[in-house]
Amino acid sequence: MICSKIMCGWWSADTVAVVTGANKGVGYEIARQLARNGLTTVVTARDVSRGNKAVEALRSEVNSDRVVFHPLDVCSEESASALSKWLKQTYGGVDILINNAGVLYKENESLEDITTTLQTNYYGVKYVTKAMLPVLRQSPAGARVIIVSSKLGQLNSLRNHYPEELFKNREQITEDGVDEFVKAFMEEMKTGKGPGGWPARGYSASYCVSKMAVNGYMSVVAREVSNRPDGEKVYVNSFTPGYTSTDMTSSKGHTVEEGAMTGVWLALHPPQDYPTGKFWADKCGGVIPF
Repeated sequence: MICSKIMCGWWSADTVAVVTGANKGVGYEIARQLARNGLTTVVTARDVSRGNKAVEALRSEVNSDRVVFHPLDVCSEESASALSKWLKQTYGGVDILINNAGVLYKENESLEDITTTLQTNYYGVKYVTKAMLPVLRQSPAGARVIIVSSKLGQLNSLRNHYPEELFKNREQITEDGVDEFVKAFMEEMKTGKGPGGWPARGYSASYCVSKMAVNGYMSVVAREVSNRPDGEKVYVNSFTPGYTSTDMTSSKGHTVEEGAMTGVWLALHPPQDYPTGKFWADKCGGVIPF
């Protein structure tokens, strides 16, 4: 357990955190904890009504008017760009981005389900991250980009060697390579032709692949921003919330407080020795391989 290290209070009420898909589940809990710690917390969701209700509940619970809502469809580059422009105009930028929005179809995936999963869980993370990178604010604490992934995104859920070759050397992973990995999976799901070895469809193959892809993309972005000087640092990490009691798990698993723990720790970690380019276990269990 490493979570005790967050209690240094480098942030203030002017520190801006954005949490995608924060109207429920782990995203809501992360937003709640950040707001409770006094940050300006921007809750985003595709459904405006649900997003506003979440903000009303959070404001009441944490007794703060610094919890705000902005609509966001992560599958839309235009929507991500609109959020970025609004953050720049309203706050001058953002300090912490938590890419939480995601979907899971548990079994008997149709091609439409597979497409939606990859579009939301992988391309959605890319759209939002690319839109936010230009408006991440410079500060001594460094900006933070955090991606909610899954243990199902570890390569041991696959039975072919293609992704192992792609991901074995993080210094050589490219965004194009990750895109090709996702496209290869999608093409095989459409045609039934290819090397095989993907997770079984009944095990939500597309979810597993989408989380492998975001871990790879996390490594790419972390490397691309790694040489920024002090005062302009950007730290990029992913984590698994573990098997958490949410709609995705039919309310089975550990609490959302436990599921949010690592994400909050990464958001509020002191600037000294801040990690980057890592995949973190649930409940602050340390770095795990992907």
